[in-house]
Order: sequence, then structure tokens, then C-alpha cells
Amino acid sequence: MNSPSDGRPTVSASRGRAPLVPAVVHKGVRYEQLKSASAEGLPLGGYVVATDVESGKRLWISRLYESPVNPNIEADVQNTFFKSMRLDAKDGVLVIEDEKGRTYRVGVVDGKVH
Repeated sequence: MNSPSDGRPTVSASRGRAPLVPAVVHKGVRYEQLKSASAEGLPLGGYVVATDVESGKRLWISRLYESPVNPNIEADVQNTFFKSMRLDAKDGVLVIEDEKGRTYRVGVVDGKVH
């Protein structure tokens, strides 16, 4: 059992698996959600990454939203993941919806969030 004195979370929650949102590939670039932000030293949040398919080189990473962390709850259950991602080629943006129903438009060239 967790106790406040041992430094571990006092509340344990469980969440289902993150939605399966396939990467979008357009003109030789793969766009996908970064699911392990903390492994890269980034704060918890929603990130989209653009990677050159041929070279594997990361072109850019953009943070769409922050996921504030309550230290009394397990961090992995507090993250909000993408629910869907699609390309709007006409406007040159990715349209991304998160699990909370918020929608973001991200420029495919520079990763700028509109």
C-alpha cells in the first residue's frame, strides 16, 4: 500500500490503452505522435514529430498541449493522447484531435501550431 511518507503516489488509477492513431506520410515525411516525451527529457504533453522517411532524420517536433502532472497520481495515467490525425493537404496542415476533444492544426512544413 502506498503511503505519503514513501514518496510514491497515493492514488493509483488505470487507463485503457492510448488510441491507435496511425502515422501520416506525405511527400516523404512521416508525422506521428511522440508517445514517450519523458524518455526524451520533455515534459508530459502532446507532441507531433516530423521525420524524413528516407534518412530517418527528425525534421521538427512541436508541442500541441501540456499535460499537467499531479504528483499524487501515477504520471502515466495523466497523459492525454491523440484520438485522430489527418492531413489537410489543401491547407498544408495536420488536423489533430486529442482524447479531450480539442482540435489542433499544425503546419506540415514548419510544425507551427495554428
